[in-house]
Amino acid sequence: MTIQVLPHAEWAAARVSPAFVGLSYARETSPEVIVLDTVANCVILEDRAIMPGYVHAFDTLRSASLTPRESEAFIRRTMDNVALENEEL
Repeated sequence: MTIQVLPHAEWAAARVSPAFVGLSYARETSPEVIVLDTVANCVILEDRAIMPGYVHAFDTLRSASLTPRESEAFIRRTMDNVALENEEL
C-alpha cells in the first residue's frame, strides 16, 4: 500500500471525479472494479468501457500529490506537531 498526500493547493485535481476506489483481484495493474461511495450505499461498476476515465482521474491525483517519501515526511511532521500541541495543554 502507498499513501500520498494531495496538497491543499492542488484542490482542482481532487475535483476530477467523485470519491472512488479501484480494485484488482489478480495481478492486473488496471482496476477490474470501481467502487463509488454514495450517501446510502456503494455503487460497484464493472463495465470495462468506463474504467479509462477512472484510471485517468487516479493518474491525475497521483501526479498532483506529494511523492510517497514527501507524504511520509508531511505525515510525520503533522503527527509531531499534534503531539507537541497536546503536551502544551
